[in-house]
Amino acid sequence: MYRTDMDMPQPDPSRRLRSLLKAAGITSFRLGDNIRGAIYSGRTREWLVGTRMNEHWFNAYARVCNLPEEPSLRARLMDTVMDMNRQMQLTKFIVSSGLVLELDYRAEHVDAEVLGNLIRLLHANAEMHYPKIFRVVSGDETLAQLEAQLITAKAA
Repeated sequence: MYRTDMDMPQPDPSRRLRSLLKAAGITSFRLGDNIRGAIYSGRTREWLVGTRMNEHWFNAYARVCNLPEEPSLRARLMDTVMDMNRQMQLTKFIVSSGLVLELDYRAEHVDAEVLGNLIRLLHANAEMHYPKIFRVVSGDETLAQLEAQLITAKAA
């Protein structure tokens, strides 16, 4: 009888994830069953990036903020993140237990270099879009007005 790759025992996904994170130079810690976390410091704040992997998918995510209580701010936030999602590749904002930025990638294509690049992409997008999200959630329009003036001045 011939053996195929499908017949061979597959490595435990959580062990594979831990070894890929280590090989990528990312210091991680256990957050829960099959979930590892890493802390990234940015210009705006520290980000906890959670990662998990199963036989088919690699997933990385970062909690961005709670959803505002006020319906008008919540609606503006949803409009804002829909616009941001159209501009981004691989990463998407989703509403879960708040606003979360996440990405999914086929596990078969993930090695240490790809994993590191995916996590850096998630972190970069979180850093890039967080100031605008914060302004929407806080309801502070001061900076939005200044940005609109700058865009108008550059177009002229």
